[in-house]
Amino acid sequence: MYSTLVVVADSGRARLYGLDKKGKPMLELTDLVHTGSRMRGRELKSDRPGRTIDRKGSRRHAKEVSTPIKVQEAMKFALQINEFIDGERKKNNFSELVLIASPEFLGILRKTLGKQTGKLVGREIDKNLVLKPESVIRKYLVA
Repeated sequence: MYSTLVVVADSGRARLYGLDKKGKPMLELTDLVHTGSRMRGRELKSDRPGRTIDRKGSRRHAKEVSTPIKVQEAMKFALQINEFIDGERKKNNFSELVLIASPEFLGILRKTLGKQTGKLVGREIDKNLVLKPESVIRKYLVA
């Protein structure tokens, strides 16, 4: 058990830490990688968009994709991260959640959190620190 769960993430990687006391070293719990977010958009699509027929007449046209494929992949990864966080919450392993993520991914991550987990968010830092060492991340928590 640790008092704070620290999530450091971007759309392709997440490092989750347990923190007992601020200023002390954090324990890395897991390191998640999502390869789909690292791929180019054209590598993620298998073919052209689907086609449809107009209601008036017999003209065919391509369907418009409502959410870009890169955003869809980021959402999938955010859900994977949330599964880990939710599992830890259900085990009562932490009482506070700190989210550190790139600004665009922070919004996606925030949307995937359930009500119970969302109540535990104590702090959000909109910086991409996923490649930084633990000691640098810890300095952002103290500030």
